[in-house]
Amino acid sequence: MYSFSFKGTNAEVYAPKMQEKGVYFLGSLAIDIKNKEIKAKGGYNSEFLTFLQSVILNNNVSVKQYLNGVQELMINEEPFFKFKNGKLVKITLENITKLDAGLIHNLPGLEEVSLPNVAYVGSGNFNKCPKLKKVFLPKAIEMGSSVFCECESLEEIDCPNVRYLEWECVNDNPNLKRFLMPELRETKDYCFNRNGFEELNLPCLEKVKSNCFCHLPKLKVLNLSDLSYTKENCFCYLNEIEDLTLPSLISYWGGYYFSNNPKLKKVRLNELEVIRERTFKNCPNLQVVVLDKADVILENSLCELPALETVIAPEIDFIYENVLSHCEKLKSVYMPHLRLIKRDNFFKTPNLTCLYAPEAELSKEDFAKKKPSFQVRKKLPFETKKYMQQFEFER
Repeated sequence: MYSFSFKGTNAEVYAPKMQEKGVYFLGSLAIDIKNKEIKAKGGYNSEFLTFLQSVILNNNVSVKQYLNGVQELMINEEPFFKFKNGKLVKITLENITKLDAGLIHNLPGLEEVSLPNVAYVGSGNFNKCPKLKKVFLPKAIEMGSSVFCECESLEEIDCPNVRYLEWECVNDNPNLKRFLMPELRETKDYCFNRNGFEELNLPCLEKVKSNCFCHLPKLKVLNLSDLSYTKENCFCYLNEIEDLTLPSLISYWGGYYFSNNPKLKKVRLNELEVIRERTFKNCPNLQVVVLDKADVILENSLCELPALETVIAPEIDFIYENVLSHCEKLKSVYMPHLRLIKRDNFFKTPNLTCLYAPEAELSKEDFAKKKPSFQVRKKLPFETKKYMQQFEFER
């Protein structure tokens, strides 16, 4: 038998309403010990959530008097909720395996959470808790949407077994520095945006949807060694990242990938087969692009890159319109299997001295306005050899 009690004066106000069939009720909070679940009747509009958000959190004066002196809610003489100055500061759920949607949400005083046995975290949890600093969920496997959002003091998230995230997770945490989800396999749209981490390692992540990994102003190191599929608008507005390698990426959809990264200098995409429109837009310091297995480059994907010097793409067969144009520092392009080049390529590339593409057919327009030193060479130039050695590239 489980017993409920409160510590502190005026505690009798919060006595549980009833007990039936092993399910215990505190207001509209149902605590099912047998099935190890915690639920709020009526979802987001339950009496319990309204009570937490309107009374404890927002300091509703008309009923706040009942909180005076209340320190802890006890279950079997173990703390469940801990209050301080009328605000919830600590949640301990030792025997719960499932956390329903929106239970840990909009808690301005919450500082600490202990959920050692929770396997599923519903949507809207760990959301808008400005004083929460650390979250450790050792047994969590799956999470709903909008988890870990808008927690301005959050510094550490440790979820060693989480494998799946719904949309809009891990966003708007400016002080988040340590993030551990080594087993994460898949996320939906709008995840990992506007956070404060400098390094992010997700070695098992294979699939993400659109608008992920954006607006990360401090990120310098990104390890996504197993990532094979993404959608549009990922890896944008990464202000500090200089070197980016995605060794397993096979496919992405939509343009503006890797766009607006002001310090990005080198990119290597080992497995990607198609380079889409505007992939590197607004990357003013990008110098080297290595595309090991790409066979098609779509229009406008490598144009208007003022610092670009070298492009290595040994499997490219076809280049669409205006791929390599307005690249004023471009010196050498290595594309030994290139056969067809459409119009407006190599336009306004005054420093291009070597295009290694012995099988290519270039129109007269492509050679117009070139310096006399520009030529299609059959011998690999020194500059290209240097970068290939730097990337440990094997022909």
